[in-house]
Amino acid sequence: MQRRPLVKSPSFLRRPVLVLVVLLLVTTGLTTVRVPMAGAQVDELETSAVYHFRPDVETGQIRVTTEIAVTSTKPDRTTNRGITQYYFTGYYFTLPADAKDVTFTQNGSVLEADLLEENQLFQTFDVGFRRNIFYRQTANIVLEYSIEGAEPRTDSASRVNGAYVGFTVLADPGIETSEFNVYVPEGFEPSDISSYRFQAATVEGETVLRDSVKSAETDFYFEILSLRNDDALVRSELSIDGREIELQGWPGDTQWMDFVTETVEEGIPALEDLVGISWPVDGTLTIAESHSPYLSGYGGWYSPATKIIEVGDRLDTQILLHEVSHVWFNDDLYLERWITEGLADAFSAEVTEAITGTAPEGPRASQFDSSAQPLNRWSEVQFAEPEVESWSYDASWTVTEEILDTIGFDGLRTVLLASSEDEIPYRGEGEAEASPNQRTWRTYLDFLEEAGDTEELDELFQDWILTSSQGDAMAKRSEARAIYASFQDRSGEWGVPLQVRDLMTRWRFEQATEAMAEASEVLDVRDEILAVIEERGLAVSGSVERAYETQEDDYGSALILAEQTRDSAIAVVAGIEAVEADRSILTTVGLIGSEPESIIDSAVTALAAGELDDAVEQSEKAQSVIGDAASRGQARAAAGGGALLVVVLVAGFALRRRKKARSTPTDDAEPVAGDSRPEGSPRGEAEGGAEGEAPSEPLVPVG
Repeated sequence: MQRRPLVKSPSFLRRPVLVLVVLLLVTTGLTTVRVPMAGAQVDELETSAVYHFRPDVETGQIRVTTEIAVTSTKPDRTTNRGITQYYFTGYYFTLPADAKDVTFTQNGSVLEADLLEENQLFQTFDVGFRRNIFYRQTANIVLEYSIEGAEPRTDSASRVNGAYVGFTVLADPGIETSEFNVYVPEGFEPSDISSYRFQAATVEGETVLRDSVKSAETDFYFEILSLRNDDALVRSELSIDGREIELQGWPGDTQWMDFVTETVEEGIPALEDLVGISWPVDGTLTIAESHSPYLSGYGGWYSPATKIIEVGDRLDTQILLHEVSHVWFNDDLYLERWITEGLADAFSAEVTEAITGTAPEGPRASQFDSSAQPLNRWSEVQFAEPEVESWSYDASWTVTEEILDTIGFDGLRTVLLASSEDEIPYRGEGEAEASPNQRTWRTYLDFLEEAGDTEELDELFQDWILTSSQGDAMAKRSEARAIYASFQDRSGEWGVPLQVRDLMTRWRFEQATEAMAEASEVLDVRDEILAVIEERGLAVSGSVERAYETQEDDYGSALILAEQTRDSAIAVVAGIEAVEADRSILTTVGLIGSEPESIIDSAVTALAAGELDDAVEQSEKAQSVIGDAASRGQARAAAGGGALLVVVLVAGFALRRRKKARSTPTDDAEPVAGDSRPEGSPRGEAEGGAEGEAPSEPLVPVG
């Protein structure tokens, strides 16, 4: 939505006019006293009005007839000196500024009417009654005037043509009770904005829109009346690289149709490139010429539900592109108006400058303006507060420009793409998970600082965006984000656990801090594992890392798995050391026919595959075989004599050669990456067991 400032009702119409009564004291008899001309909401009068609006498409006018009743409620005053009567001689009537051919009649006679004051919204007449009215007497006045439907691109507030009727319905602020009847021309129907307040009824075969108001309910009645005859619109269908657009213009306004065609054909592809999100409209986008936004103080608006943009008849490139940009920037992206309106202003201004060569006038908002407010308080459209609306638009653009100065369009494009795909702001390893939150300013700030890679926006949000209660949460957030940054560095190549990232996204900072403390215990054990395996060039499976990264509650199970992995690694290293230890001749003899090296290789493979119990079992088996070898060797030496000793010496030499090869990996051994064995593994071979078989799951280095 794009705005155009409204003119507020003048102060003299908002302020009740005091009635001055001059009381003449006499000793006897009847005295009449003239009460000065009545104004707005006079206590001594009862007033009511019934308005009838009849649009005439043939003449391009709206004929208005208003039946007004003014009744005196100022009673006579009786004293011991006599009776004093009071009477009214006339009334001040307020009409719209564009009312023409104004006449006042009473009982068929035309009344004298003097124009007292006029401005952009109202004109006020001093009308004398045909006869003075005393207590409980009523003057019935008929007010008639016309409203001319102006040509496109003129300043008048009204339009009347074969496809569209639009004007404002204004009540006289001084009349206590007002009823409104709008007679809908044949072929027309009320637009959505007219249906908001007016209720349709059928009267003698005519469709009539009705509403009523009491002056006690509001000091200023201002409603938009918009009628459409879509069958009379001139249509033009465009296909812009597969994007289907239908233009709907008023009959005869070819200038508007040509302008919109040229602007969207160039502007839509440029906007899509700048935003970085694919065209989001499923089906046809309609752009319709309408005066309704102007009547509300805006340049246009977009309804995602109907996929219709209504834009005024002025040929304004940025306003048109602003409304087109709302196909991306609407409630489906973020809930806060300041976000979507600020984005629409900034992106449409950038594209406008690119295609016209002229930069639109930028925002001029001040935090110290009398209309300033925290932008998070700016929610619903505020027709009655045009100053607040105007300031909020400018402030939203100002904030967005500050964001762009910090991260640029490239950074903001990354933020918008991640937002549109409903990703979690705090990303881990691999594909981003879905966000647990509805997208609000909190999500926006997280994305700006995470995807936009900046920490410079806290002050901007404090100054322009946040209410006092929302600002209190920012201190906790800053503290938690500092802890998170340190924790993220500590995690290293391991992604930050989903639980922590989820709590940070939900702004549950105390719980997130507690979770990071618990997760750090797993990292402590991880570091112990690294210290054990790196010296020996061993590998462990990625099961600990996966358990750590996907944890959804506490870290008990991940910690247990990490401790089991550490203990298994320690056991395997102990087995390797036993196998590689120097052997006596008797131990060597005892190991003839045994293969502790093969057994420990199986333990290494089991550790890398995450088969922790098997790794421990194989390591202990290798140590047991070596531990029992000396006694077996002694028995064999006693039984075999000298010949056996020679064989043992030869075998021992070969075994020493093999042990040396184990402790010095070959130059072409590959480090662990995915499912490869690390450099310096006990056998210096490609991944697999003693027979070259692959483990049951990929091997992932612990670091």
